[in-house]
Amino acid sequence: MQNISAHDAKARFGQLLDTARREPVVIERHDRAVAVVLSKEEYDELNDIRAP
Repeated sequence: MQNISAHDAKARFGQLLDTARREPVVIERHDRAVAVVLSKEEYDELNDIRAP
């Protein structure tokens, strides 16, 4: 899992999307994790696990 600042995520959004297709990316603001970007496939897998 890779970490990136919110500023860098905004400046390099295309690169962020490319990286998220390979592995989850943690977005940090003021040295605190605030979001995770992950591929659609991984998101779907998580939803399948949560589904009853």
